Amino acid sequence: MKNHSVILALVLLTAVSSRAESDVVVTVGTGAIRLSTVDWHKAEDDVDYAQNFEAKTNDPGRRYQVVTIFTIPMSDDRRVGTQLSKREYLELFVSAPGQLTALLRVDHGEYWILSRELFVGPAIAEVPLPEYGALTKRQERRARLALQNRLDRTRHLLKNKLLAR
Repeated sequence: MKNHSVILALVLLTAVSSRAESDVVVTVGTGAIRLSTVDWHKAEDDVDYAQNFEAKTNDPGRRYQVVTIFTIPMSDDRRVGTQLSKREYLELFVSAPGQLTALLRVDHGEYWILSRELFVGPAIAEVPLPEYGALTKRQERRARLALQNRLDRTRHLLKNKLLAR
């Protein structure tokens, strides 16, 4: 029985080790962010101070999610949209007919993270949207209510889950 426990422990350590080796680690300030390559794939970067990652899977109603990790402090001109908390900002707008884009920015001091999500169909079916552009305050409130659980998951991801411990 002792040998089985040792073998099981070795198998678990190997699985954890190989998963950690397949993760992407982005150095930010005095820490790091770890993204699982099971959930995210590296996207093209336009500048050297920002790294882009795209979610490999999407829930029904979400066409895509791209997360950009900026390894520089957030500037004041990036603090736009509805302020959800001291360090979170949300913008909602119609990028094409029937498509709602959510930009969520989270300031972490030495670095910041931007999530871009595109919602379609059932996720936003109950929200009357303009053909293009900005939402009225009422439309924004309805969209936030319709997407509340999804936005909360993204908020949790950007504030806590991505951080490597």
